Amino acid sequence: MIAAILSGSGFTMRISGSSIRGGNFGFEPCSANGATVIVEVTDSALGGSFAAAWASPHGPIARIGGSMLSGGPVVGNSTCAGVWDENFVFYLSSCP
Repeated sequence: MIAAILSGSGFTMRISGSSIRGGNFGFEPCSANGATVIVEVTDSALGGSFAAAWASPHGPIARIGGSMLSGGPVVGNSTCAGVWDENFVFYLSSCP
C-alpha cells in the first residue's frame, strides 16, 4: 500500500501506470487538516482484500479512470470512468 499524507489545498496528485495492492485497501488517499485535494489514478491496477479503493467522505476526492480494480468495491468520495474489475466486468461511468 502507498501511504501519502496530503497537506494544503487546491492541488491534484496524479498516479499513472502503477500497480498498488494492499491488505485491506489497495488505495487509500488521506489529507491533513481537511485539505481539499484531488487524487487522479489512470492506467493502473488497484486491489485490496476489503476494497479496491477507499476515499473518506471528508478527505480527498479520488478520480479513477482506465484502471483495473480488484478485491472489492470502490468506497467513498470517488468517481470512476472506464474501469473494470477482476472478472473483467467493465464499468463505463460508475465504480464497482
